[in-house]
Amino acid sequence: MVLNNLDRSTSLCAVDGGRSVDTTMGFTPLGGLVMATRSGTVDPGLVLWLLGNGLDIDEVRNGLEQQGGLLALAGTADMRAVR
Repeated sequence: MVLNNLDRSTSLCAVDGGRSVDTTMGFTPLGGLVMATRSGTVDPGLVLWLLGNGLDIDEVRNGLEQQGGLLALAGTADMRAVR
């Protein structure tokens, strides 16, 4: 397995004999690992719950794409600041 730096855009790639056999990348940049401000893969039920509990589509999108990830988990999108 090869690990790219955990920064703005992050993914893992499984390598067998020098050949990529699988990745963590999904259909959109939201799939896969937690990134600086992107959530990474979440349970689809979470999106339904958020929409059903007062958030509109733009608020959910903003949360998943710009206010999620490392920023939401650690209070910063800068991996160097996380201790």
